[in-house]
Amino acid sequence: MPDKRMLDYITNSVRNGYTISQIRDTLSDAGYAQKDINKALDELGFGPEGKKTPAALRVVIIALSAFCMFMAAFLILSFTGFMDMVFQADMLRAVNICDAKGRNSCYLGSMPSDWSDYNINVDGYLRSCEHMMQCNNCYECMFSVKAGCVEDWSCTQWYPSQCPIEGVQVRKCTELNSCGTYSSRPEQIRNCTYIIPDFNCTEDWQCGAWSSCINDTVFRTCTDMNSCGTEFLKPKTTKPCQTNCTEDWNCTGWSACRNGFKKRNCTDLNSCGTVFDLPSLIQQCNGCSSSAECSDRNPCTVDLCNSSGICTHYPITACNNGDGCCPSGCTSESDGDCEPEADDWTEVRSFSGAFSVVNMAVFDGKLYAVVYGAYNSTIYSYDGISWTKTFETDVPINMLKPHNGNLYACTGSTAYGNVSKLYSSDGSSWELAIEIPSSSIQIMESYGPTLYLGAYSPPLTVYEFDGVGVFESIIPESSSSPSMFHSSEEYNNKLYMTTNSPFMLVYDGIGWSWDAESMWFDALGMHDGKLYASSGASVYIMEADEWVEIYSGFLGNQDITDFASFNGVLYAASGASDGKVIKYDGSEWKLSWDPDESTVTTLVEYDGNLYASGIDSGKIYMLG
Repeated sequence: MPDKRMLDYITNSVRNGYTISQIRDTLSDAGYAQKDINKALDELGFGPEGKKTPAALRVVIIALSAFCMFMAAFLILSFTGFMDMVFQADMLRAVNICDAKGRNSCYLGSMPSDWSDYNINVDGYLRSCEHMMQCNNCYECMFSVKAGCVEDWSCTQWYPSQCPIEGVQVRKCTELNSCGTYSSRPEQIRNCTYIIPDFNCTEDWQCGAWSSCINDTVFRTCTDMNSCGTEFLKPKTTKPCQTNCTEDWNCTGWSACRNGFKKRNCTDLNSCGTVFDLPSLIQQCNGCSSSAECSDRNPCTVDLCNSSGICTHYPITACNNGDGCCPSGCTSESDGDCEPEADDWTEVRSFSGAFSVVNMAVFDGKLYAVVYGAYNSTIYSYDGISWTKTFETDVPINMLKPHNGNLYACTGSTAYGNVSKLYSSDGSSWELAIEIPSSSIQIMESYGPTLYLGAYSPPLTVYEFDGVGVFESIIPESSSSPSMFHSSEEYNNKLYMTTNSPFMLVYDGIGWSWDAESMWFDALGMHDGKLYASSGASVYIMEADEWVEIYSGFLGNQDITDFASFNGVLYAASGASDGKVIKYDGSEWKLSWDPDESTVTTLVEYDGNLYASGIDSGKIYMLG
């Protein structure tokens, strides 16, 4: 193998415009033997005249045995059109694909068994196939392919079938011929337009007869005769042909009407564990007859009952003394209802080159933070005096969670294919704990001896990690078809997970169920022994298994993203365009902080202080 320093010198000199003759003279003057110089030039694909060999010879195979025989066969194939022949294990071709960093990323589509002996010559630089290649420009890279193979793509239906409120639909596409190329791959993610439901429209579903049994399943078609565009009341359209257990549902009475809907709970007396014949758990209704019924106890809204019997809450925007409201943009000088000043938050760390601090957690007496940079995620620890880099990876890390004596970090990206990587640390070093069979992990929660991870890739999935292996939880089907997780929290020996649906997923240590008494909840948090939840800009508290609204729409109706309990006060982070932190002392809500961040992402108590991070900068703030 030629000297690596000589190889680097030759490649850099070629890139800088020096001729092979000039390079030869310089290396000779430096004391290198001519045979070593020739060998290095041959290794890099340059002939004796300083010309690069054809692109098909840019794969240099270092095989100590049968080297001459292989090179002879390789040269024959190169000049007789080997790009058109089937040479699947070692055959490589050139492609152009730029990654998000503006550099060309090269991967081997199928690794030969002796991949560590391969090198790839890209724009004069010799690269190892052992790692992902990243070229300075979009030049030729080499991929394993089948010559003459025609791609044949098959895709699932878009999921969900109706555009969700997030405005994104996904599907999975599979190449049936295993060509190893992707030039004709259809799109797998698309933007769509969410149609706001018409709550003045009452669904009227008419269903056809069940089909004959096909693959142990019967089907039927159901149509909303009023074409409301919603599926709140849509009946089931599939079920098994035969079951060993007949469902027998017993339902409570309907709840009071709220915002155009009423709810009920249903229990299967036979405990079949299926929901094929589950009656409707929600129903449209007329929610109010007068505006007096619509009070949300928020002084910053005007509460009215519209002609369809639905309560509407219009935010107050004017600065007026005496109405109990301090709208966004008002100050104590322009509105006597505004607090004179907020709490004294200070910036304690700014990470250079970072975009945002997305998550924080306390473990083993230290504060840990996940920092997003331009091309990586970095985990730092803070001991109250200094910050230390503990781990770095080139894919996004979305979550940190202490569990059973370790701190866990999980990726949430397709960079590793359809898997997420779960890393663990004992406080001294990080290691890969296990791979989760989903690239869309959104939440992570410790419950008993098990770490639970929620994934949004269709269908909604919960994985259990017991410290050794990963298992998929069995969760019942939901009539609301949720597609994303938002938050999680343990309360009263139960594990709660919020989704983008009016139901919350609950685990009691034995099995999972859907809480029909919840609503479109986002963040969850504990304070003073009670469970709190946010829905948009509103806050609810669980009282005797009932959710009671205690706050709505403070300071511009910003969505609430996180909760923290600190010094006997509940703090809530918010933001969708104008991030803030608000606080609740048990009697009233007040502004705590108005930072220069569009969203405050995380609140964590550590060592007698409250820490906050934002999404617009790599900064961490502290309230002492």
